[in-house]
Amino acid sequence: MRAVAEAAGDALFIQTDVARVGDVEALVARTLDAYGRLDCACNSAGTVEPEALLVDGVRLSLDPCDTRSHM
Repeated sequence: MRAVAEAAGDALFIQTDVARVGDVEALVARTLDAYGRLDCACNSAGTVEPEALLVDGVRLSLDPCDTRSHM
């Protein structure tokens, strides 16, 4: 965050456990509150089980065996 500030940018740190859907929802909500939009998100942390992808507020399963949603 220091490098961003030194480059006259703006940054927000939000501690998030990407294995917890509630944490990810809170991350998106805080980002929208701070910046009004979320252009891109990248999960570079691994999880044991595929959980879900949030697209326009809709939770889509990443589990290919889950028939509740289709990608």
